[in-house]
Amino acid sequence: MVIEKISGVLLPYEFFLWSLISTGVLLLFIMMIIPYLRVSLIKELFLLGLLSLLFHFGSLLFSFAFYFVVWHSIPSLKEQINYLYGDLKKASIKKYLKASLLYWIASLVFLGLIFNYIDFNADYFLPMFFSFLAAITFPHTIVIGMMNRNKS
Repeated sequence: MVIEKISGVLLPYEFFLWSLISTGVLLLFIMMIIPYLRVSLIKELFLLGLLSLLFHFGSLLFSFAFYFVVWHSIPSLKEQINYLYGDLKKASIKKYLKASLLYWIASLVFLGLIFNYIDFNADYFLPMFFSFLAAITFPHTIVIGMMNRNKS
């Protein structure tokens, strides 16, 4: 539904099913042949199972929000604090929070405005939301990639 509203193309269920199966088999194969990835295989399958249950039983928006906070944002914050300050000690966390506070307040104010002025049940909401996420994900990916490259 979301992809169709954004692109105007209706992809059949089978497309997603076969894409999932083929990428899943490829990922499993890669994880089995690379020794240091083999250790993570059981853990990753378990987490994928939990994530699948979350998306199966929850709404798309709730499931994505939960995934984003628990699986993405918290580990990312830890990584950023460690990168910027060299450790995860209380003093480093305080410095990070102090440096980020203005941005977080601005984000919450903007989110509050959106919450009051956007109709979440409108047909345009989900396509707009996921298009916005894609637009901010690309530069975010570049910055985090540069951060990780500088680490090694």
